[in-house]
Amino acid sequence: MIKIACIVDIGTTRKKNDDRVLVNEKVISTGAYSETAGDSSLLIVCDGLGGYPGGDEAAECVVTMFSEIAGQQLYVDELKLHLQQADTKIKANQKANKQQPRMSTTIAGVVISKEDFIAFNIGDSRVYRFRKPYLMQLSTDHADRGLTRCIGCACSIPTIVEGKGKVFADDVFVICSDGVWGDLTTADFKKELNKERTLEEKCTALVELAKLKGSTDNLSIIIAEVT
Repeated sequence: MIKIACIVDIGTTRKKNDDRVLVNEKVISTGAYSETAGDSSLLIVCDGLGGYPGGDEAAECVVTMFSEIAGQQLYVDELKLHLQQADTKIKANQKANKQQPRMSTTIAGVVISKEDFIAFNIGDSRVYRFRKPYLMQLSTDHADRGLTRCIGCACSIPTIVEGKGKVFADDVFVICSDGVWGDLTTADFKKELNKERTLEEKCTALVELAKLKGSTDNLSIIIAEVT
């Protein structure tokens, strides 16, 4: 089984929430959510670019597209195709809406299928795997001269990490926007993930700690534990 919890939080200063989370078929735009899945899951965090109009719509559009394929067996080639289709859709929306010519979103996620996983990202939202006592960042932060890769941008090339036979009992996957990880250290993550708490409580603790340490962005996090 896979235990899953998540939080989408507008944060302390933003007037609009540009983050969206997908837990299998469930799209979460605000608040907390949890579920227990079988031996497969599709988990995604999208962080719409807040500097331009339409970031929230871009994030909503992408997680909705992926919600329609939740439950399907996803291999790397199929995943790449769906990411390309999402990019095409957002760019079509840009052309159709002259008020939102730069609407775009980062994406980070994990496909868990029995003993295998695929981690992927475009942009600076992150994917971690916590296997006590080690925390490993599986994603790659995409930044070049201050410009990030994203769905809807000029560069939407994903980083994909495939782990065949590398999902073990008690593995914990964490997917989060930069509103969470940007103000936290590796030690912060390990300390909170090590505590004897529910996944919901761990999500809350990491979000609140990020705010306490100065995060001014929207904050989204998914924690999934393979049991």
